[in-house]
Amino acid sequence: MSKARGIAGFIVTIFLIGFGWVFAYYAALDDLFAGGLLKLLSLIRHPELTSIVWWRDFIWYFWPVVILLFSLFATTYVIAMLSVELRYLGLEHHSKEEGYVVKYTVFQRIQYYLLYVLFFLVAFTGFVMHFGNNPYIKYIYVSRELYTTLHVVSGVLLGALALFHVGYYGTQLLMTIRKKGWAGAVEKFPLLRVFNFNEVLTNISRLYILAFNPKGPGPEWDKYDIESLLHYWGEYFGMTVIGVTGVAMIFYGASAWAGFAWAFHVREAALAVAIWLLLILPLAHFRPSRFPVDKAFLTGKVPLSEVKRENPLWYKRLYSKLKGEK
Repeated sequence: MSKARGIAGFIVTIFLIGFGWVFAYYAALDDLFAGGLLKLLSLIRHPELTSIVWWRDFIWYFWPVVILLFSLFATTYVIAMLSVELRYLGLEHHSKEEGYVVKYTVFQRIQYYLLYVLFFLVAFTGFVMHFGNNPYIKYIYVSRELYTTLHVVSGVLLGALALFHVGYYGTQLLMTIRKKGWAGAVEKFPLLRVFNFNEVLTNISRLYILAFNPKGPGPEWDKYDIESLLHYWGEYFGMTVIGVTGVAMIFYGASAWAGFAWAFHVREAALAVAIWLLLILPLAHFRPSRFPVDKAFLTGKVPLSEVKRENPLWYKRLYSKLKGEK
């Protein structure tokens, strides 16, 4: 990576971390620090598991704890990644003659572009309405009707995209499991490696160790690293929660299920945006080695040297496949 690009990526990443924490605070953490933790403890001491009101309050005060823990993890992980990458500032160069491998097909990239645009519209319109009384937000909150329409339409389109994706790839997954078993499915769909918790935790811990010990073993990810795994599975969990509660509010208003739908919708949306700001954008696009954008999302291809360094398990599979073909 060039020094100028690396430094610019470092600056933008630090800014995103700061902005992510500001967002997390005003979207959720302020409630936690302003007595929310005591209310959560009280709810835990006096559980009413059959009460929808109890669950509404529990989600409202528990989700900020989830957001806080995730924000701490994301911040330390991204800083560890920065410390590792900055050691090689100005030393890494990709030759035009070196080999490339396809990581994302055109079909996958189109889905990714649509996902980003629709997610941004849903998040932006939703939180502008949520913070509509803020004097600074009022300058862009020009019409509740306009923002509500944009929020609902983009949400419906995002849900349709998610259903199409799950249906398309879910069918392929079931067919692969039937023919080749779970092991064959994991090889064809490496995103399933997220369920190998030991592997995921080992690779995460290795990055932290590498940040302090340059001679330590680095992470050995397959085709997708922690950013991709959390992005994918977190996004579909979030879209399920936000989608179901959103549909409930479309038909029954914010009081749907005694306010449970609204509480879960808002808190899960805050977690989704925090993940996007603190982990996805810094690691996927703005880290020094990829700034200002990961070219794989534009071309679908990544240099073999990058695969060997950042996805060694995938590199070994590719190498074994090439040897088998020879």
